[in-house]
Amino acid sequence: MGALGAFWLTTLLDSNANFFTPSLPVYLRYKNFNLADVGPAVNEMGFTLSPVISGQFVPGTSDIQILPPPGIRELTLKQLSDAKALGANLRIGARVLSFTHTWVSAIQTLKGYADPKQVFIDPSVVGIVTDNLLYEIVSYVHNDMYGSIINWDVICNCNEIK
Repeated sequence: MGALGAFWLTTLLDSNANFFTPSLPVYLRYKNFNLADVGPAVNEMGFTLSPVISGQFVPGTSDIQILPPPGIRELTLKQLSDAKALGANLRIGARVLSFTHTWVSAIQTLKGYADPKQVFIDPSVVGIVTDNLLYEIVSYVHNDMYGSIINWDVICNCNEIK
């Protein structure tokens, strides 16, 4: 029952997210190169660089669309104040995004990560983009059932509010 139950629950969550969760497109943004190679002085000044490799222009970041789209909910002021009391650095506009494990395992396979947590903590990850806003990943937790990961809840800060 364990693995089969987790499979059916994951399939149900994916179907729900695909057909019943209205959402704007959501992307995970990655850096295409390491700024540490450019030099610390340029890196600290905050310049956006795009290196030219073998005559081809390489953009500074690339986006991978998150499918099925995650559920997005804004944290309430009560949740923000509780988190602040516990020492978390959350701001107004913080959101919780609920990803299905199907997408996380697909990115893990694509990038060759050994651990699914690396999808969110890799140094090349810039953040999550939706509605032309960039969200910084603050923390993440996975929910398990029958010994298998079902979904991920990722808490993000938004540096710019519309």
